[in-house]
Amino acid sequence: LSRLVGEGCTSATAFTWASQLRCRWEEEAEVESRSLRGRAADLKGDGGNLHVTIGEYNRRHGYEYASGGEVLVVTPLTERSYLSLARAAHLSMGGAASGPAASGKTETVRALAREVGVWAVLFCSRRLRCTSSITQVITAVGHSGAWGIIDDLPPLAALPPDLLAELAATCSALFSALRARRPWLEWMGEQTALDHAAALFITLSPGMAAGCNELPPSLRSLFRPCALATPDAALICRTELIA
Repeated sequence: LSRLVGEGCTSATAFTWASQLRCRWEEEAEVESRSLRGRAADLKGDGGNLHVTIGEYNRRHGYEYASGGEVLVVTPLTERSYLSLARAAHLSMGGAASGPAASGKTETVRALAREVGVWAVLFCSRRLRCTSSITQVITAVGHSGAWGIIDDLPPLAALPPDLLAELAATCSALFSALRARRPWLEWMGEQTALDHAAALFITLSPGMAAGCNELPPSLRSLFRPCALATPDAALICRTELIA
């Protein structure tokens, strides 16, 4: 609030305001005019739905139950990461969160999913050892409308070419179906019902191993990068102590 006042933000279209994660109730007529779809499409309530907006990203709240666990401390780095990851989902692309170990990459994606009201499912990349497991994970994410997180993508040298090709092909099929607003995802001649609330993210740890400094070329055009630097420990500790 102090930043909005300090920068003299007086317009709803100002970037300082538009870049904030916010919720509002939208009436059904307004919703239908924007052709928005989501997991809560069948929840009519009192003639409207709760919507989550940040930047150009705007979708119905998923109404997914979130337990009363620990909440991520929101810092300026977190706000910038939210904006980049939400922008990736808006463009029907994947989000690639990269940063040092313990910088909060996975926690940031899960916290954003919690704000949007969707289920975030974490997959350990080292357990995806065959092409069939990759296909099952990505098609399940598209069918359920969840946010899938492939955690700690291994170095390029550790990825067999067939797994890398399968990952790139299935991700491309998912993002193309989301971008085209198709009601189904087609892969290998089979069609699966598609929920347009679905999104896919990966996390990277640059510098931890050779070849981990960037996305593989086949994935670079599919995932929007989001760099997370070292978190502000002083601000986080101060917030925790006050809370």
